[in-house]
Amino acid sequence: MTKSTSAPVLLLGLETSGWTCSVGLSRDNRLQMEIATHLKHIHSTHLAPFVERVLKTLRVSPAHLSALVVSAGPGSFTGLRIGYSLAKGLAHTLRIPLIEVPTLDVWAFQTGPQSHPIFPVIDAHREEVFTAEYQYRENFLRISDYQLLSLEAFCETVTKKSGVVTGQDVQRFEGIFREQCPRNSLIFRPNPPHPAQWALLDLGYQKYLKKDFALLESAEPMYMRAFKGVL
Repeated sequence: MTKSTSAPVLLLGLETSGWTCSVGLSRDNRLQMEIATHLKHIHSTHLAPFVERVLKTLRVSPAHLSALVVSAGPGSFTGLRIGYSLAKGLAHTLRIPLIEVPTLDVWAFQTGPQSHPIFPVIDAHREEVFTAEYQYRENFLRISDYQLLSLEAFCETVTKKSGVVTGQDVQRFEGIFREQCPRNSLIFRPNPPHPAQWALLDLGYQKYLKKDFALLESAEPMYMRAFKGVL
């Protein structure tokens, strides 16, 4: 179910895939407000109040929301479950669509147009990273599958492409990447330090226009591997 096409498209974005807990709202693909905090283990206590604060500050009734946009992972198992629980609950109660945007897409998209391939990385622990390859010139395209790679395999992949590496975990691995990859084969873009709401909501808006909605009953985070402990 979608709102009338004559009404503004109001999208509420939820980001809980990592340390960052953030909520944003866009109106016709223009970010109106964002609240974010970058602390571990606060998603369960801060996410719902952030939603309430954004809606109250902007004087937006929940009934007027067009869709919920959730950062789909990969990332923290616990954080993703908290985000999905609230997003699915709100979408069901308000009878509006749920839009899933992979977190790797957000990282790559917010890097902006680049002349080289883009490789966002998310720490998967155990000396592994989640990643994918993107091209972002006139159009933004993902040109590989989402992957779980060892640090060694990632370096081998990126070295062949002279790629742009981005994501909040870049600084953690920068020393390893520079050691294992040929000089000048990587371009580092670690900032901003968290997935930005404007990027999440922009990608969500594109999906909204295409009516690319999740099946609410079966939607679940993009874990990319079995749970073996809290990330």
